[in-house]
Amino acid sequence: MAIPRDRAEAAALLGVPADAEADVIAERYRTLARIFHPDRNPDAPDADARMQELNIARDLLLQLRAESAVVTVPSEPEPAHSRRQHARLAAVMHEMPYGVYFIGTQRDGDPSGMIADWVLQVSFKPRLILIAFERDSYSLASIQANRALSVALLAEDCFDVAGRFLQPRDPAKIRGRTRGQQLRDKLAGVEYWTTERGCPVLSDALTWLDCEAQQFIPAGDHILVVAQVLDGDRQRDAEPLTSLNTGWTYSG
Repeated sequence: MAIPRDRAEAAALLGVPADAEADVIAERYRTLARIFHPDRNPDAPDADARMQELNIARDLLLQLRAESAVVTVPSEPEPAHSRRQHARLAAVMHEMPYGVYFIGTQRDGDPSGMIADWVLQVSFKPRLILIAFERDSYSLASIQANRALSVALLAEDCFDVAGRFLQPRDPAKIRGRTRGQQLRDKLAGVEYWTTERGCPVLSDALTWLDCEAQQFIPAGDHILVVAQVLDGDRQRDAEPLTSLNTGWTYSG
């Protein structure tokens, strides 16, 4: 993530509608602060930067709400119906439930992982799944290089460990950092094993799949990866972790 510069970026970072009420903004901020606060992530080198981004996003949205109460209508305002429609559609999209998945990759024998919500099965014969990645994703670049990936559905009690993988591995994706700085080892201190193709699977995950990427399809601001399932299993009995019980949103 990067320090937000306007209402849209601040709202996207917090995962709230751009016209969210002050109490919604504050509650969302408190939820994210409990996850990313440096005191809860003492080993995360970018925890302070992440909290700074959250603080700025909250303050920017609250400031803009206060100003909008007294500022006159701009000379060329955005049509009110467009703003209302955007907010309405974002709210509707936020209601779509998603599972919380760990995506494991490796690059030159170095394992890494990320959290994804947009994952689904798209074929029976052969068994194919689809995952959406941001275009500048470190994991996507690794998959494009060797086509190997693992997909693990996380269990409900994996909430805390999932939070470790929400932050970017590449410091260059955080404003004020440079690509020359050392990449974060998000797997440090986490129990995992690796597939035959070297991709990590969290030991506490509910299920896992070993996959091979078949297609890379541009779709708006994301790249869709269609991957064939090679192997997989259930690791334990538990309830799945979903967007319904995390409070996180990757939608809108």
